[in-house]
Amino acid sequence: MEMYVSKVTLEVDGKEIDLVSVEEKELERRAVANTMHKNGTIAKTVRPGLTVKVLRNVESKKNVDLSMVKNATISIVFDDGSRTVYPNVVGLKRSGISYEDGKGAEITYDMTSDEPLE
Repeated sequence: MEMYVSKVTLEVDGKEIDLVSVEEKELERRAVANTMHKNGTIAKTVRPGLTVKVLRNVESKKNVDLSMVKNATISIVFDDGSRTVYPNVVGLKRSGISYEDGKGAEITYDMTSDEPLE
C-alpha cells in the first residue's frame, strides 16, 4: 500500500507555514577517528539535516526568513492520518531561490532538527 503526503507544514510561534517539500539529508551516526596506531570510529550526535522549499509570497514585501527560525516544528501528515514530526527545527541558511514559468518562486532553506517522531 502506497502512502501519500497530504500536508507538509512548518509551525513557528503558533503560525503555520505551508511548505512545498521537505527532504531529509543523510544521517551520519558514526565517523572515522584517527588514533595513534589505527583508525577507529566514534559515535556522533544525530541531527537530521533538512532541505525545505516554500513558495515565495509575491504580493507581500516581507516574506518570513526561515533561516532565522528557532524551536519550530515540521509536520508531515499522510493521507491515512499518520504523521512524522521533526521537533526543535533550527534554520541554518537560505540556499537558493528558483523561478519557474507559471509556478512563481520557490525559496530553499537548509535546516536541522532533533530525530523525527513517528
